[in-house]
Amino acid sequence: MKRPVILTFAIIFSIAAIAVLCVLVASLSGRMDMMGFLSKGFSNATSGELIKEESFDAAGLTNFYVKARDQRIDFIMTDGDEITVRQYDTKDAEPFEAQKTTDNLSIELKADIRLVLFGISMPRLEIYIPRGYAGSISASSSSGSIVCEEAVRWADTELEAKSGSIRFNQGITCDSLSAVSGSGTIKISEIQAAGNVLLSAASGSIRVEGDIECTSFTAEAGSGMVALDDVEIYGNGTAKITTHSGGIRMNKLTSLSGFYITAGSGSVKAEAMTGLGFVNSGSGSVSCGELSVTGDTEITCGSGAVRVSLDDVRNLNIETITGSGSLRASDYSFMFDASGRRGYCTIGDGSIGTLSIKTGSGSIVID
Repeated sequence: MKRPVILTFAIIFSIAAIAVLCVLVASLSGRMDMMGFLSKGFSNATSGELIKEESFDAAGLTNFYVKARDQRIDFIMTDGDEITVRQYDTKDAEPFEAQKTTDNLSIELKADIRLVLFGISMPRLEIYIPRGYAGSISASSSSGSIVCEEAVRWADTELEAKSGSIRFNQGITCDSLSAVSGSGTIKISEIQAAGNVLLSAASGSIRVEGDIECTSFTAEAGSGMVALDDVEIYGNGTAKITTHSGGIRMNKLTSLSGFYITAGSGSVKAEAMTGLGFVNSGSGSVSCGELSVTGDTEITCGSGAVRVSLDDVRNLNIETITGSGSLRASDYSFMFDASGRRGYCTIGDGSIGTLSIKTGSGSIVID
């Protein structure tokens, strides 16, 4: 028998042995019902029973803190006037601890992650919050997701899922928002914030399917895509949207005081952008359907093409530099230097500023 075949069988046997060992350990420790697992399969391995339930009067509360270890956190909106916490877990799990003062409520779970077969037992924490609660929320889970199926209206909102996802399917209205995921995705239907918004996913994607309105906006993904609908920045705030190894997609961005958009190894595509700032793609293209420039703006591509459609063009300078690509701008009259790679065009008196477009090995199209 050939060595690769022997190695394959050895790997399969090892995995099977580990699986049996995990089941036996879980059964002997009481973390899993062996007969129930054999009759019901994997679904039984992660099911939990009600370990603890406690309710707290929400009157006067201004701050609510939740800290979990391996629990998924589910926020459920209710019409009552109490915050109710329900913990579902294995029967020997350590119950949550609660501390309450006049204006603060803190819920903490200290239980360790439990192994079940190949994966992890993922118990949950159901938190029922009155719709009238308008205080701050701070929720964190080390290895669980943070989920809410309804629209919420809170003050300062801080969400952290170190190895889970963050999902708010009906949007968030708040004073400020910080949503941070270590190895999961962030998905929020829409965001209305009076202050700053931060969305950060180290190795997952970021998706906001509705409008984003705030005074300052940051979305940063380490190895995932950033997909946004309409982003509007109020006043003197700025927008910063970055991803190291994914693309950036937007419907519309309005940031009159400045934007910084960069994709390390993906493309950038926006249906419309208004404002001034910097757009960069290391090894992808840049495409903007309607670009309305209000000040000095730079678009650069390392090895991709740039295509922009200028909107409401008045009193603007345009400068282009191409390494090994061409320039096509039939609606504008360009002059070129001796190399033919650097082009210049002035519309009106050029008082708004300069739009600079540079590519290393791609073409530039302006219409």
